Amino acid sequence: MSESATPQSPSDESQSRAFLTLEGVEKSFASNHVLRGIDLAIERGEILTLLGGSGSGKSVILKHMIGLMRPDAGRIVVDGTDTTGIGERDWKDLRRRFGYVFQGAALFDSLSVFENIAYPLREHLALGEEELAERVAGCLGSVGRAGIEAMMPAELSGGMRKRVAVARAIALEPAVILYDEPTTGLDPANSRRIGQLIQSLRDRLGVTSVVVTHELDLCFEISDRVALLKDGRIVACGPAGEIRQSTVPEVRSFLAGGGSLEADSVWLTDADGESSELGVGDGA
Repeated sequence: MSESATPQSPSDESQSRAFLTLEGVEKSFASNHVLRGIDLAIERGEILTLLGGSGSGKSVILKHMIGLMRPDAGRIVVDGTDTTGIGERDWKDLRRRFGYVFQGAALFDSLSVFENIAYPLREHLALGEEELAERVAGCLGSVGRAGIEAMMPAELSGGMRKRVAVARAIALEPAVILYDEPTTGLDPANSRRIGQLIQSLRDRLGVTSVVVTHELDLCFEISDRVALLKDGRIVACGPAGEIRQSTVPEVRSFLAGGGSLEADSVWLTDADGESSELGVGDGA
């Protein structure tokens, strides 16, 4: 879809390539209209980034993609399955095709790294302990943190927590990974590492990736396409280079503002070179 001030509905051609399609999706909470007719087709194997300020509806879109929220109007199609009206049992089967990296990592603090990653495997698959251990080790190897299975979340830096969260997200070998603010609370060096990890997983595993962020550096380093949300609408969508050079007023305003208004941060660096934010944002 070419970048436009008034994006059109996904074309038949883009829908045929799409793993995930949103058509006319609307969502309100009481009088607050969060999504106001979202049309978006996400193609297989691409990295699409949703940009937007706080409250623009980015995370709400992710929750609709995975069936944690249901639209008031419109429909969502996942790999050819129209999810309109399907029950929770069917959604549970579809969710196995997704990995979800929550904002702030959302690890279980009382479980070791091993048990955090093993959790979805125990829930959905009947694996023996040896096969389970191999699968967990493979996931940690994929995110560059082999051998930390016995560590507890409290022992991890912010960057390591995010990597463990990604390892858990890929445990069920999903077709698509949804990343909700994956670099919040990380210093610039670790943000770049997470961005490189997102690209590497796409290239090695062939996964489709949807990234929610307000960080422009991450967005333009990793994205094939970018969609900008404002007031519950997609005001522009297209290849990352086109969006960066866009003349659409809403895009120019967002980019000129740097994409985020963050307070000054203090960073702590551990012995492994991983850094995390102290006192600001959502980092550990």
